[in-house]
Amino acid sequence: MEKHNTLYRMLLQRGSIAALVLLCIASLMLTHPDKAHASGNNYYVATNGSNNNPGTLSQPFATIQKCASIAVAGDTCYIRGGTYRETVTPTNSGTGSSPVTFTSYNGESVTVSGLDRVGGWTNYSGSIYRTSSMNWDLGLGNNQIFVDGRMVNEAMWPNMSATADPSHPTLATISSGSFTGSGTSAVGTLNDSNIPNGLTGAQINAALAGGYLMQTGTITSSTYGSATFTYNRFDTYVQPDAGDVYIVWGKLSLLDTANETFYDSSTKKLYLWTPNSDNPSNHTIEAKHRQHAFNLNGRSAITIENLSIIGADVITDSNSTGNILNNIQGSYLTHALNITGSPWSFRQGDSGIVFNGSNNTLTNSTIAYSSANGVTLNGSNHTVSNNFIHDTDYAGTDSATITTGYIGSSGASTGHLIQYNTLYNSARSILLHRNSGNLRILYNDMFSAGLQVKDLGITYTYDTDGQGTVIAYNLVHDNYSSGYRSGIYLDNGSHNFIVHHNVVWNSGHALTLNTPSLNNKVYNNTLVGQDSSVRASPAGGDMTGTELKNNIFTSILDGVSSSVVQQNNLYQGTDPLFTNPGNNDYTLQSGSPAIDAGQVISPYTDGYVGSAPDEGAYEYGAPQWYAGA
Repeated sequence: MEKHNTLYRMLLQRGSIAALVLLCIASLMLTHPDKAHASGNNYYVATNGSNNNPGTLSQPFATIQKCASIAVAGDTCYIRGGTYRETVTPTNSGTGSSPVTFTSYNGESVTVSGLDRVGGWTNYSGSIYRTSSMNWDLGLGNNQIFVDGRMVNEAMWPNMSATADPSHPTLATISSGSFTGSGTSAVGTLNDSNIPNGLTGAQINAALAGGYLMQTGTITSSTYGSATFTYNRFDTYVQPDAGDVYIVWGKLSLLDTANETFYDSSTKKLYLWTPNSDNPSNHTIEAKHRQHAFNLNGRSAITIENLSIIGADVITDSNSTGNILNNIQGSYLTHALNITGSPWSFRQGDSGIVFNGSNNTLTNSTIAYSSANGVTLNGSNHTVSNNFIHDTDYAGTDSATITTGYIGSSGASTGHLIQYNTLYNSARSILLHRNSGNLRILYNDMFSAGLQVKDLGITYTYDTDGQGTVIAYNLVHDNYSSGYRSGIYLDNGSHNFIVHHNVVWNSGHALTLNTPSLNNKVYNNTLVGQDSSVRASPAGGDMTGTELKNNIFTSILDGVSSSVVQQNNLYQGTDPLFTNPGNNDYTLQSGSPAIDAGQVISPYTDGYVGSAPDEGAYEYGAPQWYAGA
């Protein structure tokens, strides 16, 4: 972590392209140690090999697991091109200087898949075909079907279009609702003039009580325009209300359009209407069969690089340290639509790329499509750097592209470095950092939150001691929630955060500091809020030790306590002379009143140009900083 802190101080001092280059070089040194391949054995794996072979290039193994069972520190498993349908569990750990490495051979395309082929199709009705060859069942809402590598929609109402991705479902809206009972015995009734008849026995996923997040219930009766369902009223506010959104799924009669599927667990038959409305035998049909692509529980110094993963996750445990995932193309890592228990904690600890333990790294990768998290962080000192992570939480629970210190986590989540990532498209938040301290959230481009549910921040934490967590040099924008919309959201009781040099736009409230909000330092941000630049609720609550300095506020400050130290800010009513705000370019033009109008706040303003630091996130005349992968 000291190496990370040294790099961070360098960036603060320089804020330049040169510092970025140095960071990239140093990151390579940190995340790509000399693997010393030549010091160990090289083994080879190919789809046409045999596990009775010696694992040479001319006589390769057939499975990655065979290599994983014998490889020791310093050994490398070179994998020839093809798809490997297995869960890889290394028998041995590596060391810091001699990891056990799994990599593609000579850049060949390698996929580790959680999917298995499904065939034996016969016509059922019209364009619907079925098969009994899928003789496994991952459980209600967990079965996932692919046609030619693309996920098929669960049969549902309202129908999604054949080209829609799971992050953008078509949602129905409750016009009025009521309930009886409590806990798991609660019964809800919804009214919606569009809802069809004949839904008894189907599942309903609904964002109840203000639309915060989805949960699953079972429809017990329905008529045109109305349905009654059982659900878990896990808190007093959880009830069907006007404006809440929902979908209905889990019944064969809902399979009524192209690109839909249904698995009947009672008969073990799979039903499919292909995107082209043709015979599935014309395509590669696959179904999820395994949860894990790599199981690194109890393993350390394992390097996995230059591979694709589909339909499965990567897991670690509290004894997993120093593992590196580099240049991974991961898709559809986690899938679950049956949201049981509390949706505030559903699948938060075991979805996507799961880092427990310490000092694990994900870098230079793309992680796309997960019904819960894209990356889950617990433990200490993990690095997530230079990745594209997108289209997560499509089940609509409290998950995100990256979640750390999630609800229900045990032990501290601390010291993580989250930098230079492009994070976008999530049903709720983009980055969750509850119950986490001493984080470095730097140079990320975070956008397109709130695609399904309401009342959220693009970044969000609640009642958390940040322990000096730094949120800096990030672009935070485009919160699409139809309810409360914040960019950076430090909810009630969150304290000891340092928020500086961020640019926030296209969110109702650029920064939320809900009270009590103690000892939060807010320096040199450009906060372009549509409703407010800063909002605090309850208004006038305890904000002891909180400071607002050197910021540009284009909108009002709402509810901010008079105890907050406010110095050298540019407020609403004074034109900052942004370069091109219509194109979201919030750098400063010559003559801006923000130039040289700030105060020195070392180390955050070190390296300023002119007689004093500028107000806002960009220093006029200095090399511009950039965010994202």
